Amino acid sequence: MNLIDYYDILPQEAKTRYFGMDVGSTSDRTAIVTLSQVKDTLFLEDIVIMHKASYQNQLDILRELHKKHNY
Repeated sequence: MNLIDYYDILPQEAKTRYFGMDVGSTSDRTAIVTLSQVKDTLFLEDIVIMHKASYQNQLDILRELHKKHNY
């Protein structure tokens, strides 16, 4: 069994999730990253890149990611 297969079969409660958001300015892009930690290994789950999105829209997307990952 490889590492990805191991990650996919773990129950949700075995994973710790981290969300990071780098808010861009008017000319930069905003990035939201979701990481999962299983024991001492971090997995990149999701990256969302937004260009010229309003701050409210960025927060709405962050909330949707929280819902998607059962927070």
